[in-house]
Amino acid sequence: MSRSPTSRILSMLCVVVVSVSACDNALVPSAPSPLRPNRTTSRANARIERDASVDGSFARLGAVVSSFFGAWLDSDGALVISMTSLADSSRLLEALLTERHAAYRASDKLPTNDSARPRAEWHRVKFERADFAFSDLLRWKTAMTPSLMSTEGVSSIDVDEQRNSITVGITHAVISDAVLRILRDVGAPDGTLRLVVEVAAVEARQSANLGSRHRPLTGGYELGPSSCTITGAAYRGFEPLLVTSSHCTATAFSLDGLSISQGNTADPWVFEVTDPNRYACGTAFNWKSCRRADIAAYNVAGVTQLPVDTLAYQVGLIARTEYPVSGSTLTAGSLAINQATAYWFVEAEALSVLVGTGVHKVGRSTGWTYGTVTRTCKDRQSALSTWIVCSDDTNLYSQGGDSGSPVFIVNNSVSVTFVGSIWGSVPGTSTAPMSNLGQIKQDLGNIRFY
Repeated sequence: MSRSPTSRILSMLCVVVVSVSACDNALVPSAPSPLRPNRTTSRANARIERDASVDGSFARLGAVVSSFFGAWLDSDGALVISMTSLADSSRLLEALLTERHAAYRASDKLPTNDSARPRAEWHRVKFERADFAFSDLLRWKTAMTPSLMSTEGVSSIDVDEQRNSITVGITHAVISDAVLRILRDVGAPDGTLRLVVEVAAVEARQSANLGSRHRPLTGGYELGPSSCTITGAAYRGFEPLLVTSSHCTATAFSLDGLSISQGNTADPWVFEVTDPNRYACGTAFNWKSCRRADIAAYNVAGVTQLPVDTLAYQVGLIARTEYPVSGSTLTAGSLAINQATAYWFVEAEALSVLVGTGVHKVGRSTGWTYGTVTRTCKDRQSALSTWIVCSDDTNLYSQGGDSGSPVFIVNNSVSVTFVGSIWGSVPGTSTAPMSNLGQIKQDLGNIRFY
């Protein structure tokens, strides 16, 4: 009889690699104990149970085991768990795997839900020592965020699970003292802060028309006249939608109700139906604008079908080109459609993924590239002076025109798991920020891409 991933992992704890001193008795993995949150834990879970982000998941785990800090996949595919103490390690591991399973939703076309989950997440486990618990860093980060968003020169804010810190991106070093003052104002110790001078992200939008008209509507193809990329066709209940980045629409981050076309500007056929307004963030002294995701949806009930079209609309298709390249090479992958296998089929979706998860994207400018998720739930300021909260960083590489590119995990030779949409690029680097599916659903509602 085969065992569940959870039972396999728990049986492996006797050979777990612990990245701390072997003489520290407090860091010996413990036996499992019943999951019985107290009333305080229950109230905390109630506040965050609807948060599908990695930070929301980690906050729920911290409410169960207070010593938990974070988890990610290393370069060998091992699951790394960071804690201040391993006293409740077995209990945490069981809860963590339950959380990761809950993040994935599979089509009923798959034989089991496990088929869509990246198995690397539970092959091996390592434990690392953390100085701070996730709940503490998240509390300090949340308290700092309004002031940081209103501080000119701050470009990103993140609880960094790999570095056990609050990592703040700044565009120039002269504001470092101002950031440090904000940290101290909320009572956080200096050792929690990590400052990184970084180039700000810009929207990956382009004016050149390099795409072609294609039916059925397919993720990865160009969407005009903005010359961005189709994220994918989706359903919200029975409503057929086409999804792309909000900044690619006629009026960014605002419902304009205007039409858009695909491959032929004389062939408009859809009208924008969902593009939430920005909400106020920052401080009352310097208000900023925020969105949960850079995403918008068009209704495609009136999509044009010409005599050459065998099918106008089908959910779950992503263009498959001839070959991929690593995003770290800063070069484009293939733009030519694979004639033998023209599509990837979306058969599952993940609301969130861990740092280190292997992902792919297809975009109209840089084609098919692959890499990993390098940061999760990172608040990023876009070039349009809008904070896109809880974005994930990838090293997939994107350029102008790639906004809207679908991001996915390859399950097998034909099946993929949808995880998000590229919305920008960081010039001179491979970094391509994406809106993860959990955040996309916050703005568009309960849509599905399969």
